[in-house]
Amino acid sequence: MRVEHGIRSSNWNDIREQAAWAESRNYDGVVTFELNNDPFMSLAIATAATQHVRLGTAIAVCFPRSPMVVAYSAWDLHTQSSGRFTLGLGTQVKGHNERRFSVPWTAPQPRLREYIEALRAIWRCWENNEALDYQGEHYQFTLMTPEFSPAKSNLDAIPVTIAAVGPAMMRLAGQTCDGVRLHPFATRKYITEVALPEIESGLVKSGRDRSSFEVWGGGFVAIGADQKALTEAREDIRARIAFYGSTRTYLPVLALHGWEDLGATLHQMSRQGLWNKMAAEVPDHVVDEFSIIAPPDELIPRVRERFEGQTDTIALDFSPLSNENDVRQLVSEIHDIDSQFKQFSKSWCQHTLQPRSHNQGKDTQAHHMSMTDLLQGKVALVTGAGRGIGAEISKLLAAYGASVLVNDLGGSGYGEGADSTPAEEVANHIRNLGGYASINVDSVSDGAAARRMVQQAVDTFGRIDLVVNNAGILRDVIFHKMSESDWDAVIDVHLKGAFNIASAAAKHFREQQSGCMVHMTSTSGLIGNFGQANYAAAKMGIVGLSKSVALDMARFNVRSNCIAPFAWSRMIGSIPVNDAVQKERVAKLKQMTPDKIAPLIVALASDAGRDITGQIFAVRHNEVFLISQNRPIRSVHEGSGWTPENLITHAFPAFKAQLYPLDRSQDIFSWDPM
Repeated sequence: MRVEHGIRSSNWNDIREQAAWAESRNYDGVVTFELNNDPFMSLAIATAATQHVRLGTAIAVCFPRSPMVVAYSAWDLHTQSSGRFTLGLGTQVKGHNERRFSVPWTAPQPRLREYIEALRAIWRCWENNEALDYQGEHYQFTLMTPEFSPAKSNLDAIPVTIAAVGPAMMRLAGQTCDGVRLHPFATRKYITEVALPEIESGLVKSGRDRSSFEVWGGGFVAIGADQKALTEAREDIRARIAFYGSTRTYLPVLALHGWEDLGATLHQMSRQGLWNKMAAEVPDHVVDEFSIIAPPDELIPRVRERFEGQTDTIALDFSPLSNENDVRQLVSEIHDIDSQFKQFSKSWCQHTLQPRSHNQGKDTQAHHMSMTDLLQGKVALVTGAGRGIGAEISKLLAAYGASVLVNDLGGSGYGEGADSTPAEEVANHIRNLGGYASINVDSVSDGAAARRMVQQAVDTFGRIDLVVNNAGILRDVIFHKMSESDWDAVIDVHLKGAFNIASAAAKHFREQQSGCMVHMTSTSGLIGNFGQANYAAAKMGIVGLSKSVALDMARFNVRSNCIAPFAWSRMIGSIPVNDAVQKERVAKLKQMTPDKIAPLIVALASDAGRDITGQIFAVRHNEVFLISQNRPIRSVHEGSGWTPENLITHAFPAFKAQLYPLDRSQDIFSWDPM
């Protein structure tokens, strides 16, 4: 295991002394932070004061700096240190980007992915004399002349690590980076159950093993020579836990332990400016989960227990220890702790990914895009996704590159009960095929739960691009026998549920200036059917909701469409079969499998569907229909005004030929599925 010294000073002489002090005591590395000074400048001073210790930023905030600017700074540190530099990057949170650095904020995970790709493209240009041609959605670099190109380094590649808290960043680190810098606001449980599995999934996708990937940090560690020092360290860590715990970004760590109430309390206190009182809210057992606070003679067993098999490198401040040999001995004993990391990749061409060109026309883009990457980088929330249509939609979205939050309450088609198994089975299917999926078992009819659902997608995968309102129940009964509870239950799940999810997603779509909504409607409402007044009303309400969303959100590049699916599913299987007509209808439905619906959702969610909004589609086996929308079909005029009498004698006869019969869905779609 490796140990590094963190330099927090902004005094150049102190930086020089600390770097030399760490190297003389056999530390493996020194790192600088972006706090109240520039981490690159501090590291340049440390570089000049050392000969062999590794050097790194932990971290430098990336988005306020162009990748080209960071590429030059990293190149200088790497070459001047003879290849000892590791670049550590972090995105910081939205508030700091917008209000401290005055830079626009977009979904961080896909933007950081491009940032790293762009850095490596620039470095390959300098080291391998490749033409510079990086064209992504966020960054484009196509110009590099000899005068502005540094000399070839003839060194190993610059390792790139990123700070990560949420699962999306963990996966990005595993797939794209050389290491991950775990936040100290982490517990062993969080690292074991969340961080490492997500990192491993990214490594698998990139075809690498753990030996070339460094896991750094993941907890607070403090040493004290006496009880007074230990107490001071404990209270300092308690305050830092309170500070980080007040930020909603870190809530998933608390939630894993069931400490959501603590996070809510700290967040509210921060909004009230009660910073000095927050630490008192953090109990001792929480401090213990997040930290190691020990005297020198107890430190090594505690570090081994907490970090062995998980973390490869930790930062430790041994400066409180006056005996130089004691420090060297502790460093040596940390080196004896097993670590999976061996060395970074040396190649400048590792992880060479091809971004989608920002400037490609739609036709060219569609022609060159790998179909399985049609939704690469996109995140979808599918409700009612544990079975039938929703399950098939989720699976196909994942097959085309999307990360999917699979929502399903797991209740009956009647709306009763709950079971996480259906959602878990769909998510496991996706993961087993190399995709990304997580589950949610909340009810869409609960507005607060819907907001949590959307936030879970953002926290887990870094953004949200698509919501599919598919959740539904049936309580079919002839209208004069329909109870108020039958009405409310169906309206709550279908119409209110669609509103809740759409409303929760709209905030994020507006901020990122893009998004797609697909809502399931039905020909039971568009055309008609017996015994489904509640269902038909809900499904027609969804049509109105979708059109309103399309109109209101168009300025934010948000599109909204409806699909009326014909497919045999568990819910449709509850339709009463009381006569020959119903038996014939059900027989036809059984021919139409749920997987036939999913391709249209994938197409609408792709960039190629960006201009399609406010529409109603139907899918019936291998047929796709564009459904007409309500428009006038005949008018009559009476110059002197209408009365009941002349309406009866003139208007009604004029309209008679165009009046709609009491058709049901099967009357209009009367042919066998094709």
